[in-house]
Amino acid sequence: MSILSLSLLSITFVAIYFALLLYPHKHDGRTPIINGYGAFFITLSINIVFPATLSIAFQKGFLYWAQPYSYSTYINDALLITILSILSFCLGFLAIRRATVSGARKTTRTTAPQSAESTPISPGAVSILWAIVGIGLLLKLWALTQIGIGPELIARMSGSIRRGMTLTGQEGSLTHYIVLLSTISEAAAALLFTVSLRHRRRVLLTVIIALACMAMTFILSGKRSTFILPLILMICSYSALRRPLTISALPLIILGIISFGMATLLFRIIAPQNAIGNVLDYRTIGNGSLTEFYLYSMEFSGFDMLVRSIAQSEQISDILGGRANAIYSAFFEPFLYVVPRGLWADKPELFIDISHGFYAATVGGGLTGSVGLSATLIGYAYLLGGPFGVAFSFACLGVLSSWIDRYNSATIGHLLIRSIGIVLVFTMFRQGSLGWVFLIFVQNMAPAIAVWTMFTLANKRARIRHTI
Repeated sequence: MSILSLSLLSITFVAIYFALLLYPHKHDGRTPIINGYGAFFITLSINIVFPATLSIAFQKGFLYWAQPYSYSTYINDALLITILSILSFCLGFLAIRRATVSGARKTTRTTAPQSAESTPISPGAVSILWAIVGIGLLLKLWALTQIGIGPELIARMSGSIRRGMTLTGQEGSLTHYIVLLSTISEAAAALLFTVSLRHRRRVLLTVIIALACMAMTFILSGKRSTFILPLILMICSYSALRRPLTISALPLIILGIISFGMATLLFRIIAPQNAIGNVLDYRTIGNGSLTEFYLYSMEFSGFDMLVRSIAQSEQISDILGGRANAIYSAFFEPFLYVVPRGLWADKPELFIDISHGFYAATVGGGLTGSVGLSATLIGYAYLLGGPFGVAFSFACLGVLSSWIDRYNSATIGHLLIRSIGIVLVFTMFRQGSLGWVFLIFVQNMAPAIAVWTMFTLANKRARIRHTI
């Protein structure tokens, strides 16, 4: 560990702090954190800054997923690239601030401010939400009958176990899509929570139903991404309608996300192994500590992969077949994943992503298997375009976040748009490619967006009828 590394890490913290203070859309003089701008810094902190702090401040520069480059100057380069991403994001965000503020002032002069209570909610639209919750729960129960209740249900949460063995009652493609479709229940329940907060009725009931639906989906699919969007809507609604979450809550939010990630990841790893009679020896990488096991997991490999992106850019590009092929696999090829196998008989079983290239560079071997290590948008942008690629990518992400944060009122429409935008910023940062962002949205978030669109149209039609 060098003094320069500690200094650059300190500068990174200072840059994040002042960037948050510069946020233009204040709430009663305080900086709100549940928005596109805050989503970027929360995601950056968890995926890059937190692992960098663990490595530099607590491990003296040791990198578990990039051990050949531990204690090297590449760590300093990675911190400089991180600072560049922060500055570029802020410049992109603030570049259209004048137009955004001007538009907001113009709207304020010509229309009355829209409060959370200004748009009435149709009882019929609420009834549709309750019906959708019921339909989603029935779909989950049907999936349970196909999978079976017992060790098989828990074991299938692990993708490697599911691919490596045949489970009694294991679902086919139909059941897989039914599970995804059943996420309409938590989407509707999250929106019912928003409505309940607004009217301050049945809030606890809607929370219990939403969390129960999410838990069932997690057990059925083994994925957290399937219910992230409804969960974000609930957090946005709480912040807008009950108690604003501001910059002062940032440490607790980050701690909560890490704790949630640890609990769900460890359950998804340990429970399936126990279900098939295996005892997981986490001591091999965690020194006998579940906490260290989690902190050394792939969940926090982002900073290490950023170091590899700088140190092995040419090697990783060669593994992927060159930069042009890497760009194709990241931004275009994933769109082909949605083509049904019935229409494409030779559809590949595995679509190669840049993350597979990082995994191959880390453990050796070719581009086989389905395991990848994410270098996040910072690492991918540097791999494909160097410092200029990082600056350009994060300036664009800043522009996107600025557009999202224009929808900053407490109306249901703005809450829905802001929730989708927050997840979009998170996914863009974490996945680092347009193709895989599209794929995740189509597979995991389309049901929720469809439910919310249906509710909005039903409520709008009811208001028109009432007016007539």
